Amino acid sequence: MDCVNRRMPNVYRRSDFMHLFTFADLHEGARATSRDCRKDAITGVKREKGWWMGGGDFGDGILVGDKRFDMRLEKQLDPRLWHRAHRDIGQYQLECQLELLDDFWPIHDKCLGLMVGNHEEAMAQRGQLEFLEGLVKLYQRKCRDCGVTPNPWFTVLGYNVVMLLYFKGSGSHKAAEVMIFATHGTGASATAGGRLNKIEGVLPWLPGCCLYLCFHFHDHIPHPRSVFDIVRGPRPYIQQRKAMILIAPSMLRTYAPGQENYASKRLYPPSVLGVGDIRIWPFGERMRQDRRDFTRPRIEVTV
Repeated sequence: MDCVNRRMPNVYRRSDFMHLFTFADLHEGARATSRDCRKDAITGVKREKGWWMGGGDFGDGILVGDKRFDMRLEKQLDPRLWHRAHRDIGQYQLECQLELLDDFWPIHDKCLGLMVGNHEEAMAQRGQLEFLEGLVKLYQRKCRDCGVTPNPWFTVLGYNVVMLLYFKGSGSHKAAEVMIFATHGTGASATAGGRLNKIEGVLPWLPGCCLYLCFHFHDHIPHPRSVFDIVRGPRPYIQQRKAMILIAPSMLRTYAPGQENYASKRLYPPSVLGVGDIRIWPFGERMRQDRRDFTRPRIEVTV
């Protein structure tokens, strides 16, 4: 598990919020990926001046050596990229990385990090490619060629990540910390309850987070939970607060004309296409305890 710090550059008033978007399960290179959805979401991030993070499975690891691989390549691979790669699998993966870099270039400076997913792990374990590492190297090369200062946060994170966001406040609000736990996710639960159970099991042993993110399930399930904190001091007390669990959407169509994949063959529910759209108010809730005023973060998810 990785643990990273992100010190946000802006000064936040009580009414200001950080707009955070999640991009996950793009499966670039699969015929069923929705590039139109991805480009619309990137335009939205740029318009909203938001921040974003990658939740894993930017690449598609269903290649030679995977039991789900279909030798009828025209049913599985993106025909544009397959033609551009001259029907070479190695070159095909490079074309996928280059297309991702071109799409995300307008918002590269707003990236908080790129998590690893099970598809990137599968490619690395089979010795085929370190997909995200290659993407980051291409990004750094493009920054050098364009004379642009690279974003130090455009880097590869782990499969599970604890991210600490630090915010500078204005006036009496000096600083705030928001802790996020993010996991790419595992398993193949078919119901919303089964998917939520995967991430709810983390709460007892990682209780201090404001936001729990999970990807992998190609669904969109926001689920607020009430949790308790023990505030230590001369007069300790129990403080109740709201934590948000979010299973974030994907950009892979389960059912699309002219293609079949392992998910459609197993009759999985249709994927929810889109991005996680999260608003974080670092000083959003004003509290009073023991004659002392303080604030705590507030988090909302757009459904």
